[in-house]
Amino acid sequence: VKAVFFVPILREETAFYPLNFPSWSLFFELFISLIYGLLLFRLSTTVIALVAAISTVAFCYGILQAGSADIGYQYEMFGYGFARIFCSFTLGVLIYRLMKRLAHYLPQIGNAGTVLLFALIILLLMMPIRKTSPLAMPYAMLCIAVFFPTLTAAAIFAVPTGRLKQISIWLGRMSFPVYALHAPIIYGFKGLSEQVFGREFETFAPLSGAFTFGCILLAAHLADRHFDGPVRRFLRDRLKQRRSAARSA
Repeated sequence: VKAVFFVPILREETAFYPLNFPSWSLFFELFISLIYGLLLFRLSTTVIALVAAISTVAFCYGILQAGSADIGYQYEMFGYGFARIFCSFTLGVLIYRLMKRLAHYLPQIGNAGTVLLFALIILLLMMPIRKTSPLAMPYAMLCIAVFFPTLTAAAIFAVPTGRLKQISIWLGRMSFPVYALHAPIIYGFKGLSEQVFGREFETFAPLSGAFTFGCILLAAHLADRHFDGPVRRFLRDRLKQRRSAARSA
């Protein structure tokens, strides 16, 4: 019941959301969305920048304490989840506000620039830095505070055309359903493999990885097409109707 209403289970021996582990981040996203609707949108850009700086420092301190940027979902690191979401969210708000001012001065990025952005993101994610490396934490903090916000700001001005535009739109549509569904699918296959074959799912690699990846993409596509997309359109249409009725009144 708690999982359905996005209430975390705060017990040391239990995952916050045992039905779907990644839901822990959705709890923080719902929280920051509420705070934004109540307060943050009223604040000046200077104050937003101050909030972003303080929360980024707090998040980086948590990274130093844990030895990893993968924090916020653990019982003992729950508090740092708020620093993590305030950091990323306020940086996004700050980028949006600054980009509106700079839109008249910065050039748009075409197909070649869009491909370069994709390549840079993949490069950052694939850097061969082990968790035990002394560079791991500084690199994580640089990505969070500098590299990813810079790429996000640049991507705002990306205007791909043709097939690349369609691919970009599809990747954007898939991003959330992939995130929302990947954990149940992966752990479901793990359990089935052990029950049916008596073997760990990883022992079937690389076929198991390719099969799982394909199933995740298929499930994400079906969820977006038959559930998420229709629900969003329904809510958007209802909102438009309410606004039209309010104007008429």
